[in-house]
Amino acid sequence: MKVDPNDLRQRFLRFFDQRMKEHAGGKVKGSLVLPSSSLQPPDASTLFTSAGMHQFKDDFTGNLVHGTRAATTVQKCMRTPDLENVGKTARHHTFFEMLGFFSFGDGLTGPNGSKGFFKKEAIRWIWDFYTLPWDKGGCGLDTSKLYVSVYGGDEKGEGRDEEAASLWTEILGKLWKPDELKKRIFYLGEHDNFWPAGAPSEGPNGVCGPCSEIFFDLGDEYGQGDVASNGDRFMEIGNIVFTQYERSGPAPGKGTLTPLPAKNIDFGGGFERLVMVLDSVPTTLDSSLFALTRVRVGELIRQMPKTSQETSIYRVLAESELLNEARSLFVAEFMRPGVPKAFHSIVERAGGVQSFWTKASQEPLGILWNELRDCFVREKRIADHVRAALFCMSDGMQPSNEKQGYVIRNIIRRAYWDGRSLGFHGPFLHALIETVVGSYSGAYAELSRMQSQVQSVMEQEEVNFERTIARGHERLTDITVFLKKGDLFPGDKAFDLYSTYGLPPEVIKDECRTRELRFDQLGFDRAFDGFRKISGAGKVGSVFEKGWFQEVKGKHKPSQFLGYETCEAECKVIAIARNGELFDIIEAGDSAVVVLDRTPFYGESGGQVGDRGSLVHDESSFEVADTQKRDDYFLHEGKLLHGKLRVGDAVTARVDNQRRDRVRANHSATHLMHAALRKVLGDHVVQRGSEVGPDRLRFDFSHPKALTFEERQEIERLVNEQVQANTEVGTSVMAPEDAQKAGAMALFGEKYGDKVRVLTMGRDGFSKELCGGTHVARTGDIGYFRIVSEGSSSAGVRRIEAVTGQDAYELAAEEAKLLAQLHAATKAQPGKVLEKVEGLLKEVKDLKGKAKKGGGVDEKQLKSIRDAAETVGDVTVYVAELEGVDAPDLLTISDALRQDDAPSAILLGSRGEGRALLLLSFTKDLVGRGLHAGKIVGEMARLVGGGGGGKPEIAQAGGKNPEGMSEALATGRKRIREALEKA
Repeated sequence: MKVDPNDLRQRFLRFFDQRMKEHAGGKVKGSLVLPSSSLQPPDASTLFTSAGMHQFKDDFTGNLVHGTRAATTVQKCMRTPDLENVGKTARHHTFFEMLGFFSFGDGLTGPNGSKGFFKKEAIRWIWDFYTLPWDKGGCGLDTSKLYVSVYGGDEKGEGRDEEAASLWTEILGKLWKPDELKKRIFYLGEHDNFWPAGAPSEGPNGVCGPCSEIFFDLGDEYGQGDVASNGDRFMEIGNIVFTQYERSGPAPGKGTLTPLPAKNIDFGGGFERLVMVLDSVPTTLDSSLFALTRVRVGELIRQMPKTSQETSIYRVLAESELLNEARSLFVAEFMRPGVPKAFHSIVERAGGVQSFWTKASQEPLGILWNELRDCFVREKRIADHVRAALFCMSDGMQPSNEKQGYVIRNIIRRAYWDGRSLGFHGPFLHALIETVVGSYSGAYAELSRMQSQVQSVMEQEEVNFERTIARGHERLTDITVFLKKGDLFPGDKAFDLYSTYGLPPEVIKDECRTRELRFDQLGFDRAFDGFRKISGAGKVGSVFEKGWFQEVKGKHKPSQFLGYETCEAECKVIAIARNGELFDIIEAGDSAVVVLDRTPFYGESGGQVGDRGSLVHDESSFEVADTQKRDDYFLHEGKLLHGKLRVGDAVTARVDNQRRDRVRANHSATHLMHAALRKVLGDHVVQRGSEVGPDRLRFDFSHPKALTFEERQEIERLVNEQVQANTEVGTSVMAPEDAQKAGAMALFGEKYGDKVRVLTMGRDGFSKELCGGTHVARTGDIGYFRIVSEGSSSAGVRRIEAVTGQDAYELAAEEAKLLAQLHAATKAQPGKVLEKVEGLLKEVKDLKGKAKKGGGVDEKQLKSIRDAAETVGDVTVYVAELEGVDAPDLLTISDALRQDDAPSAILLGSRGEGRALLLLSFTKDLVGRGLHAGKIVGEMARLVGGGGGGKPEIAQAGGKNPEGMSEALATGRKRIREALEKA
């Protein structure tokens, strides 16, 4: 049957919410269904949230931050170690959803009336969920297809999880006789059925425990074998981790497992895998989760204008409206060899083989079938990658060149490259966002809230990558021109082309085959492995981090923030840390981090810098140099100036109010400027980063070109108009969904919780955004707003720096002073300074022109070069060696020669003072015949001891061996002749 994924998701949550409430005797207050946490993990242990347990790591250690002993979730997850396998295998993804249910302390009661549970309940419940009929709240899976595994202990069987085995035997024994029962329960080792994998004999130390997995048999077509030997056929659909031990001892080395006083349950089940099983399709990417997105790809390809006669079979079938039929045929024939007979009919109805496949072959249908198979792999990968990028960006992460941003940019580029192979030749991924949002917004409201921003950024990434691809091909040519037949194309260079320019290794390998070069696969793999280690892509790390901060979290509630209402408050010291350790007392001169039970200090977040100020207690004073925020705890970093400070002391926390006022003004001005940018430039403007300090504000935003002077003026005018209106700044706290309905804009790059602060500024709701920062009470408190600079931050991203208040006044005063100095220096009449400066610039330009004519190139030199020219076919070839002519004059000579004859090739060399220069240029019609100046100059450059390259039309090179000039020019002349003869 085909399932509704949204219904299945809710079915899982309802089932376990009900079972856990029944277990607690019906005494639970509220729901045990908790929302998914962000894909941005709360700490640096992982790049992305990669498991359902991440948000509960404090709860597992006894600190019930969620106030419950039992919970169930569907968690957004992201993993990228298997990126290369997405679309090729039955079950690999980047983003995926993890079904989860959890217990924090077997038998213990939580504040909400919930009760912890352990193996008996966990095993019984998950079996019931998978096997009960649909009308009984289960999934109705065929029990004959289900198998389980338990931890089998070490090589001697010591430590075997007999309790789990007994529980499974009790359940499965009611379905099968003893002989068959033995085939249903598998005992696997510590690398398969223990968490963390290999912990008993290898470590790490800390909480750990055995696992029990549930497998689904996909059928004989996946081969013979069993759970232990055939992972393709027997697919894991769920895993229960029984965290019941504390591991200690050498690591690596056999450790000691001590039972925990409070045992926990962590279940994780792949949502995509369950949908795949219920849909009865061969891969997760063939399921109903991706159907609409994949269909939309086919619709978009039909709308893309053709650029050449050659096209892919994917496009032909899409235009013939046969793509859906071909896709269904692939699903039905996924595991069967050969070309199905039904494919013959599809090809004929599409117009026959020769209409879109022109290469000679004895088996054209077989080749077409394989080509279409590759197209569907790419289509699947596009659907997966677009979904992953959407979820990541909706959780506040942006494409960039580092950490999470690098991964996001990489998957966008991979999807875009797949699209080019299908027949797309321009941005298209952003047009898929609406379809994915429509499939998931019912479960994840943030997708709708961030849709327009994500689409804008995605499209800009596509535009930028199209330019990058062009540069990558040029760079590829520059490298290969220095290599001879049989040479090894360096693996590190290939990986640089892949990571920097986005050229897949397949493209580089094709170029190597064309030029008869060998590809350094080992070097490429080595560079790729190095990248994985540096980037941490897919890193899992130690979820349960140790250290002083974890100790504080285990003992104290998060700090209460008072900074919206006051800049001074009486607070209590709950922790002091120095050099990574907790201390009860510090003395004068000690640098430390002080944690308070409540604080008026703002911790750095949302682009706003942390507050400074002081903590005063009796005769002691702690100077706060910075304030950071971590998991809702505020960390006051600084130095004790005098006296002593102890844990438990009451202190007066005073924020530097004057500095805070300047920060507030700049932060509020940022909101007004953002709104003004969108009004002046358009709704495509999306915030791409910000930094708000006391002296200035910096704002990065998506926009394809520099602002004009008039646009800058209008932005300043709109902001200052709102400043002068002096309207009250409104603040309200509400759910993100309500904020969206109210028209509030979420800042791209930020993540939000269950409740958000909505800031409204200016007349008629000029600006309405979600923001947790501190702001002015009235817009007039900003004083005055001026833009200092505007420029490029990165491709497609502009950066504005601006100032407010006194800083803005001083900028205006400095500009007025400069204008007065210009008046004085030019002796211009009032209002005529621009006219005077333009006149002076024209004079300078004229003088430079005269100076150029007087030196450098003369007519005798040009005549000498013309007289020595030769003709190859209809092309005039100029080759000349000059003495002491610099690079600009070589360009001037080349331009002068190009004006006289067309078509022409001009090769010039100059030497002097231990250096050689080369320049080669072709007229445009020669480039159209296939000549490439960069390739030829690259070879010549080696003969003068240097390097160089360039575009097909013109290229330059330099070297430190002028004695090689004659040979270089002779080689260049020969290569030009050969190229012209082939053209």
